[in-house]
Amino acid sequence: EEEEEAEEEVQEDEHPRLSAGRNRSDVASSADDDEDDDGAETRERSGKDKTNEATVEALRQRLKQVASTDGEHAALESLDDTVQRKANKSEGAAKMDAGEKSASSSTAHRIPTSSVEPRSKEVIASSSSSSSTSTEVKSARTATTATPTTKSTSLEPTSTETTTQATTTIAWKETTTTLPWKSGVPRGVIKGISYAPVPLRSPRLPMAGYPLPDDDFMSEHTEVLWGSQGRGDLAVMKSLGANAVRLYGNDASLDKRGFLDEAKRQGLNVIAGISDYPYLQMPGNCAKHTYLNCYSQVRAAYKANLERGFLLDRDGEKVYHPALLTIILMNEPDLKFLPAGRPEHFCKALVSAFDAVLDAEQELGVVGPKPNFTVTFSFGVCPHCYDFQYKPGLGQMAELRRAMRNPEFVNYTARNDLWKAYQERFENSVNTANPADSLNNLFLKPYHEHFPGVPVFIGEYHSPATHDQTADLQEIIRLASDESSLLKGLSFFEFQARYDKGGSELSFGMFGLGDKPLGRFKLTDNSLNYTAWCLTPLAAPRHVDRCGDFFRDVEYVQDVPNLTSNVWGLGFDNTETPEDCCAKCLELPVCKSWTWIAAGHTVENRHRCRLSGAEPPKAPRKAQGIVSGVPAERVQIQRRNKRDREPTEEAVSATAPYMRVEMKEAVPLEQPPVPNAVAAAFGGPGPEGAALCPAT
Repeated sequence: EEEEEAEEEVQEDEHPRLSAGRNRSDVASSADDDEDDDGAETRERSGKDKTNEATVEALRQRLKQVASTDGEHAALESLDDTVQRKANKSEGAAKMDAGEKSASSSTAHRIPTSSVEPRSKEVIASSSSSSSTSTEVKSARTATTATPTTKSTSLEPTSTETTTQATTTIAWKETTTTLPWKSGVPRGVIKGISYAPVPLRSPRLPMAGYPLPDDDFMSEHTEVLWGSQGRGDLAVMKSLGANAVRLYGNDASLDKRGFLDEAKRQGLNVIAGISDYPYLQMPGNCAKHTYLNCYSQVRAAYKANLERGFLLDRDGEKVYHPALLTIILMNEPDLKFLPAGRPEHFCKALVSAFDAVLDAEQELGVVGPKPNFTVTFSFGVCPHCYDFQYKPGLGQMAELRRAMRNPEFVNYTARNDLWKAYQERFENSVNTANPADSLNNLFLKPYHEHFPGVPVFIGEYHSPATHDQTADLQEIIRLASDESSLLKGLSFFEFQARYDKGGSELSFGMFGLGDKPLGRFKLTDNSLNYTAWCLTPLAAPRHVDRCGDFFRDVEYVQDVPNLTSNVWGLGFDNTETPEDCCAKCLELPVCKSWTWIAAGHTVENRHRCRLSGAEPPKAPRKAQGIVSGVPAERVQIQRRNKRDREPTEEAVSATAPYMRVEMKEAVPLEQPPVPNAVAAAFGGPGPEGAALCPAT
């Protein structure tokens, strides 16, 4: 008990936001005094209930009344943790006798925080696991192996054969150095490329009733696309200067070893994703059948991933493949669990998924260095979140952090110490199409203030409307290269244009599909035959007419739906044009109307985009500086009789009714292609023309 008291005192001394909260609030000061008194009572009345629930609730309510700024919200969160720890004191004492620590006693693993900038820290390693003195605070980002997990990992995949298995004790020490890095590992920036090379040149096949049967492009079935004996997509990425590749789909029944081996040969790290299948699509998925408890579904899927390529056998021990850098638990869950943007929904799914992957590792006895985990949120605001309601991405991250610390808040009982694992192996990520010059004030500065010690990377980055693509990419890399920054880097979105989606998705790809076929392949054993086409570099789109008629000075969406509404809705800040707002609506099938508000007509003086799942009102409100509209009609084609033989892509394209499909133009000579901009920013020579269409 004395050691715990000493560690708590150190934590309070190292928690300037808490001190700032005390200066602003007499209530916060009284709560801290109560905590000191409670320590003395604990020694005198061990095992007795010393917390009055009514007093605790009253304290929380008073704190909420004064927590009107971001700094005071930080004090509220810290003091809420304090009163929760007091409420569980008697129960925790019994658990401590049994050798277990309650979730509320995790202050020994908390990272020292700052209300302005993250403090400089230095990693100090010790091979001894002896008792720490009261002046040492255990690192919140400590790996269970000899190599700690910090902001950066080596950007060149390294062999795991030299890994030692000794447990290492890590402590933070205040110094004048910059943020911590692995000892002996050079600092690097993730320069990744998002990869989903769907082999369709139009949306006709899926719209005719033949959806893509599998979207796992790490499997051996798709080697003709990424392999050195096929189109060589991974080699093309390396020539652009990339050092990582980000994936999306993941069929747990398919082997990934060949893809990971090829990525390592090319010097590319792999950011793999768990697909939406266990969450939303499989029979018995957790969204519909287990009340958003995704433990069993994700554990089975991730265990299968580990057994089919993610793990290697090293001298009888199971270790992760050295090419694996990060595992994305889910992409944009804040948009996918309906109603969208409700933290009580996506947080329960994600904490249970995190619990599941940790258990899958333990079941198989994984040792050695392990990849970090992340959740990639959208760049939308979260009006239903407790904090940062109108700061893109931050509200979702704060809610997930709160749920990781206290899973019971989202009605989940964890099997592992999720808060400890979050501090050791979790990093944040976000997708954005905002240009680099807006990200610093809009996202990075508040992120550094409120998430000290937690790395972040941009899982999808591309601002196609930016005039100078090279300068924009160079600026975001410059921000990530700053040694004081928590930004690890980015993944450029994306390698190939998605003709199967159409609409705004065609604005992002750097390569299109040419006319020369390289071969045929199946996505699954029983799927249609698909064609592997040559690649063609694409230019940035000059203009894409995506939305049809706009209605000016008409407000279709008056506000983002509140907590009591059953209507889906989202809001976005800094959406520069009505076309961009409509493009966001087109990306989400649930969106039925949108409204764009010019900066001069919003309180924040920023362009604002509102999306709604409701049809436009019959008598919309009139207002200046506002543009509204609905997404373009989505063409549907009836599926053929099931007895008919399933056609090929070409057969459907030839017989289906004509549809207006916006595609990027071929590259004009006077306009540089997007791959040139990426290569210039990433520092690569770029691929030779023959590499895009190899002879096979």
